[in-house]
Amino acid sequence: MLIVKGISSNHLRVFAGSERISLNGIGAEASQAHGLDCLLFVATAFQQEGKKWRLLMKLRSVLVVLVLSLCFLASCGTSPATTTSSSSPTATPTTLPQATLVPSPTPTTDRDSFQVDFLQHYQLITCPAEAGQTNLCYTLQDDPSASSLGTISFTGTDILYLLPAGSSCGSAERKGALKLADGDTITIHATGQYCIPAYPVQFTFTVTGGTGKYRHASGAGTIAVGPARNNPPTADEFWSGTIHQA
Repeated sequence: MLIVKGISSNHLRVFAGSERISLNGIGAEASQAHGLDCLLFVATAFQQEGKKWRLLMKLRSVLVVLVLSLCFLASCGTSPATTTSSSSPTATPTTLPQATLVPSPTPTTDRDSFQVDFLQHYQLITCPAEAGQTNLCYTLQDDPSASSLGTISFTGTDILYLLPAGSSCGSAERKGALKLADGDTITIHATGQYCIPAYPVQFTFTVTGGTGKYRHASGAGTIAVGPARNNPPTADEFWSGTIHQA
């Protein structure tokens, strides 16, 4: 038996007459080979198989290099671009921001700001002689009411002068004093106008003095007297103005 060593990736069987020759990847074996012709055939087959193997290895090497080159180029060309920002982070408002810069109104703390509503009780009287030509005169007593100065009432006299010829409105005058809960008083003098037939009166008053802590008081304002009611004789009054202790 003749053994020929070689390297092959295929399995080749050939027949020469009645003799069998087998070539595989480990070696070549000639079974019952007799004569020079059989040996030459084996050598020729081995040489051809070797050329095929070297050619196949070259092709595989080229393919491997090509694939690796393509992978390398793809990885270099697709590297992700990174961006950086130099801006500093913005703080989240915790608070929400105001629509305008207009300051909110601040309630006044001036205790001399004076407003009060009175229920007036009136009684007709004979007008004083020094009053001149008058139409009506009456005394009035206003019920105690709450005000910025505390509970306060009013006592006084109203004088309604004669109406000018052909006119429905005439001059009016008031004198009297506001009285506080502690007994202090604030004297006022007011002038204005009344109108018929219901006798509403609009006065402008001036503070002329007082007693107690209001002995040097000053101030001014308005008095609006509504239409007179006859049964009982009452009317509504609204005072508004300022009164200062000194």
